[in-house]
Amino acid sequence: MMVLALRADRRLAPGRAMLPMNFAPDGTVIRHAPRRIALWFMPALGVVVFVPLALFAPGTPGALIAATALLSGQLFFHWLIGRTA
Repeated sequence: MMVLALRADRRLAPGRAMLPMNFAPDGTVIRHAPRRIALWFMPALGVVVFVPLALFAPGTPGALIAATALLSGQLFFHWLIGRTA
């Protein structure tokens, strides 16, 4: 997730300090955030989710499900940013 965020930082809307952060169901932008916050939100959320999973429930299927959901969400978020920024 961190590699995706670094790659997106170089590729998505270069030169823009603010990026779309929240989207309506129809894809319109609701709120913008500083570039670093917008791109690093999902990796930070991943840390918040995976540290407790690794400490208290290592090797459970929940970790795989959470990883798939977070990675899919991050890719979708980057796609939305690329489409609207």
